Amino acid sequence: MTPLDSSIPTDSLALPDPQLRSRATALDRQLLLASNDLDNLLGAAGLGVIFLDRRLCIRRFTSAVNTLFCLAEKDVGQPIAEFASHFEHPNLAADLDSVLASASPIEREIPTRANTWLLLRILPYRTETGATDGLVLTFTDITVMRRAQQELLHSESHFREMADFVNAIFWITSPDGSTVHYVSPGYEKLWKRSLESLCENPASWLKALHPEDRADFLRAFAARNLEEEWEEQYRIVWPDGAVRWIRDRRYPVRDSHGNVIRVAGISVDVTEMKASQQRLELTQFAIDNAGDMVFWASPEGRILYANNSAARCLGYSREALLSFSMPQLDQRRAASAWPEFVAHLKVEGFVTSESRYRASDGREFPVEISSTCLHLDNTFYCCFIARDIAQRKYSEKELSRYASELERANESLRHHNRELDEFAYLASHDLKEPLRAITTFSQLLTQDVGADLPEDAVRDLEFITSAATRMQRLITDLLALSRAGRVDMHSASVNLHACALSALDAISVGLRESGAEIRIANPLPTVTGDATMLTQLFQNLLSNALKFRGPGKPLIEITATRTAAGWIFGVRDNGVGIKAEYAEKVFQPFRRVHVQSGQEGTGIGLAICRKVVERHGGHIWVESSPNAGAHFYFTLGRTEREPAHAS
Repeated sequence: MTPLDSSIPTDSLALPDPQLRSRATALDRQLLLASNDLDNLLGAAGLGVIFLDRRLCIRRFTSAVNTLFCLAEKDVGQPIAEFASHFEHPNLAADLDSVLASASPIEREIPTRANTWLLLRILPYRTETGATDGLVLTFTDITVMRRAQQELLHSESHFREMADFVNAIFWITSPDGSTVHYVSPGYEKLWKRSLESLCENPASWLKALHPEDRADFLRAFAARNLEEEWEEQYRIVWPDGAVRWIRDRRYPVRDSHGNVIRVAGISVDVTEMKASQQRLELTQFAIDNAGDMVFWASPEGRILYANNSAARCLGYSREALLSFSMPQLDQRRAASAWPEFVAHLKVEGFVTSESRYRASDGREFPVEISSTCLHLDNTFYCCFIARDIAQRKYSEKELSRYASELERANESLRHHNRELDEFAYLASHDLKEPLRAITTFSQLLTQDVGADLPEDAVRDLEFITSAATRMQRLITDLLALSRAGRVDMHSASVNLHACALSALDAISVGLRESGAEIRIANPLPTVTGDATMLTQLFQNLLSNALKFRGPGKPLIEITATRTAAGWIFGVRDNGVGIKAEYAEKVFQPFRRVHVQSGQEGTGIGLAICRKVVERHGGHIWVESSPNAGAHFYFTLGRTEREPAHAS
């Protein structure tokens, strides 16, 4: 460090008075001592100081400047501009001139060539009269502080990025909450309200509290202990009416004396977590109270969980069941076989089986068990859902017994039906000859003596002939009905469209005489069945439509409708119709529900239709009302393929 300027030596003053000379020597000593004290102070502080004169030339400097700028004693008197290249401050000359002119200090943070930072202070050098007679430059190394600030800014940037990213709010307030020192931008996303409104009114966030939670929250908030952490869950309502659950955690921030000076906290949206928790509770409630027995067990078979049904069915408390193992309950799977079963379950993942469980009173009952497994947190668990099937087993046994009895009854019924069909066939066949003889001889008697017979006798003979003819028609239809049930079916692929055309051809005379209009749906599909029977089915339905036609021109339609269950076929007319109460009776043999004068028939045709449809595995019914026509529907067992040209 260059020495401070000293006074002129006393011996050069040539003071004549020894007393004055002595006082001057003492002042020199004090001045030198003060200069040394100042040099030691500046050196100990490590403060780099450069004194400049009014010409901005170096007048003196401290030793710390030597380290910073490599100054030496020979540099005294040199302009400071020659050494300004050691740091980056292009406006140094302007700042020096400004302080000389205004005597107002200037402070700058400047980087150096050595990648360090200095705090430069430019101060006026004042004389004893207060005039500015140069400048004082001080240099303080602030590299550590500067790097700490940068790290702090970097950390704060990361914190803000994190605060913006997570679905949470970070905040800092005064202990009483009346002043908001910091709130992360997540407030606007989570609260759906602006940060400006919160800063203007720190209590405005309370307006979002759900009305049902407001009183309880404010009570808990007022009673909180600032010295301790505090947590609360509550609901808020968004401006659009949506409700969200918030978990609020608050932490005291203390000063060096342990006094709470701030409250920091984090508010997190836990709506989804609450919903998941609610679903979990509902699921657990359903499992606890399920009708089936539910067990969770370890791979070794130790019971980890049992529901209420397990306790009720087995006669143990749920706590007592936790001391059991599954092999102790399962009477058909010994403990020695348990490892093999678990290994199989791990491979299959799901296994169903039947076994027997033993209750606390020694009673055994059959169970159906669904077994599955779960890997959770690197741990293997077995789940068993067991159902008491004692009642089902009993019902199955009874059902089997009933089925056997029903099969015997059905076989007996089939036998009686065969006998009845055989009897009907034989009786019908045997009755034909006597009826033919009655008709023939009645006609011969009329021819032989008809002119000599009284008028009453002629009417009697006509009645006998008519009755015999009708009886013969009944026998013929009865034979047809019997044959429909007895004749073997020759199943093959049958084109229903061809069957319908054949049926129309068979009744072509009646169609021409009545002038009926016939409409057929898009080409009908191919089915599996007996072609002769299906043709007879269409012929009987078409003949029925002609027979019971109305006063106008007959319109007969053959319909076909595709449904999810299959095809529905039908014959629809615009005839006299049928009352609803007769919808089932018309399919019974010999039941004619509306016979008019001149209409022939025995009521066998629709009965034959039902027998044909049932033998094909289908169902037949009618929808009709008086004077509104009738629509006879029927289904068949199986459709082989769609119509070839359906539009």
